[in-house]
Amino acid sequence: MTVHDGRATPGDGPLSLFDHALGLHVRHPHGPLPHRGRPYPVDPESGEDAPYLPTAEVGRRLHDTLAWFFAQPEPRPLTELHHRLRVLPVRRRIVRTSHEDLPGSPDERRATGLWLARHARNARVAAAGLVLLHTTARPGDAPVIRTLGLLGELAGLALTVLARLPDPVADLTWLAERLGGHERMQAVQRLCEQDDPVAAGWLLRHGISVAEDGQSSDLARRIADVTDLATVLRAGHLDTDRVRAAARVLLTMAVPGYEPVRVTDWPPACRAVADLTRHLAAGPVTLDDAAYAVRLAEELLSGPLALLDWPPGQRAQLVDALTAVARRGAEGPTPAVGTRTDWRRDWLRTALAGLVVDDRDRSATTGQAGGDPPHAPPPAGEPDTARGDTTPDAGRVSGAPGHRDRPPDRDGPAPDRLRLRVVVPDPALPVEVELRPLVNGEPVVARAFDRGCLAAPERLLDRLRAGAEPREVRLAEAACTEGCCGALWTTLDRAGDRVRWHGWRGTEAAGTLPTFHFDAGAYDAELDRVAGDHGWEWPARTLARLLRQRLVAESDLLGRWDCRPGWIQAPTCERDRVQLTFTHPDREFRLDQPWLQFRIDLRPDGDPAAQVESIVAELRRVDPKQRARIVGGSPQDAEALGFRWPDPQ
Repeated sequence: MTVHDGRATPGDGPLSLFDHALGLHVRHPHGPLPHRGRPYPVDPESGEDAPYLPTAEVGRRLHDTLAWFFAQPEPRPLTELHHRLRVLPVRRRIVRTSHEDLPGSPDERRATGLWLARHARNARVAAAGLVLLHTTARPGDAPVIRTLGLLGELAGLALTVLARLPDPVADLTWLAERLGGHERMQAVQRLCEQDDPVAAGWLLRHGISVAEDGQSSDLARRIADVTDLATVLRAGHLDTDRVRAAARVLLTMAVPGYEPVRVTDWPPACRAVADLTRHLAAGPVTLDDAAYAVRLAEELLSGPLALLDWPPGQRAQLVDALTAVARRGAEGPTPAVGTRTDWRRDWLRTALAGLVVDDRDRSATTGQAGGDPPHAPPPAGEPDTARGDTTPDAGRVSGAPGHRDRPPDRDGPAPDRLRLRVVVPDPALPVEVELRPLVNGEPVVARAFDRGCLAAPERLLDRLRAGAEPREVRLAEAACTEGCCGALWTTLDRAGDRVRWHGWRGTEAAGTLPTFHFDAGAYDAELDRVAGDHGWEWPARTLARLLRQRLVAESDLLGRWDCRPGWIQAPTCERDRVQLTFTHPDREFRLDQPWLQFRIDLRPDGDPAAQVESIVAELRRVDPKQRARIVGGSPQDAEALGFRWPDPQ
């Protein structure tokens, strides 16, 4: 097709998005493009200020624009089509409804789609080109399609088009290996749809990435089913890469997040965990292997894996075996201080010290989730870690969690037992510290809530203090928000020598939890034990805690500068940093009044208590706004309050 309308062709101006993506790929051939390919080349006709349109309206306007175009005589005005399409916010879901009735013959749509994909200077125009290719593309078109797919906002459409090509696995894996985050998950989903042994092999090894950032329990479950993970794990020997990949899949199924935990309704879960433990114990142990072992052991003690239908004694045996694996990994060479490897090694040693559980938490009661039947003996010469027919060591959990036997009417029963576990995550993962309550050895939150994480000790511990007046406490909140996917609440009160947890609400499963009656003295002692035990902290976390306490005790430290304290945190994945935030002015937030949020990044330096004194002394002398960075508010608010809005970073 040629151009006759007098406009300059897109190629005469800024780079097309295809050329932009190709250039970035040449510089970054093996991984995701930086910033998902942004910023794009400047397009003077970008249409970025076009108004939002509902999907159905976009589809109708796309249809009308193409009908106009294909009604034009040859040579058709392609650059005019580009100009008209730039204001249509074409989205991936349009292909579900619009591709079947688009104007033009298949050959015309393909030729036009390829031209738009190759020459578009605007992501909306490129997306329209991909829509035209959805049912018309041929295998030879794949290089153009997948190159556009390197740009994050076009990845979903590109994957949809590629998946319809004959034998698309090679192109889908090529793109999956060069995408990150949500776009990578979309690629993995497309590969799960392929009934292909090559796709299954790739999914097992690479479906759940090493970073495990924001990955999906539903997707992990799908990978486990597509790859027949349980059968793979039953092999007598597996190479270390597949063992580690299997660990990532199982752990992702067991971690609550934006989707519910999927390991508790996976029939072969018990056997798969046991077989994975056998493989981890049989091979050389790296720091990554040790981290997988610690995480599996913790989930067996206080997370969803504890809820599986374990034979008596097997869970304790697996925890012991995994602990032994982790200890081997902790014995490696000492890394350089302050490196991420150093952080992980320090975390590993602290986590190992916390895997010992009170002997009273042993229980012979089984969970409710379905488990796999006892499996065949392992290959000759290998220990059978899945049978669980040996007596666990003292101090380990035996069997699955549950209530001890008690009269149904609860008249005069022995009190329930509360045990609080501080669970510190692997510093390689972007998740936070949790305070997990166990009642009679059972992870009660995991039993009733699987959509998010529990609160950190700093936030939850004081809320668990019970008084005479009933008070609701939120133990866990969905990873999105409570308003979206719920939370788990209980009511606390104290009467005489008893503390009660009752009135569970927030999820359908909350109604299955009973009222718990704790001995008040033992209950307070457990809270005091956790409040006084800071052995799990790293220096930045200690600094954050002490500074937080000081700012609460001396509100004038920030108030004198017309500032109000915000959050103070030490991210688990950045163990050398504390973030101190505050807002200005010192008043309640109101939308109609200007405000700014500031942040100061602090680095641990020596004794945390001494460093807090130094920080407090500086706050008394110097306005903290002078050294802080503006991280919230707006340019208009900054101008109104006499500050300069920071340049983009």
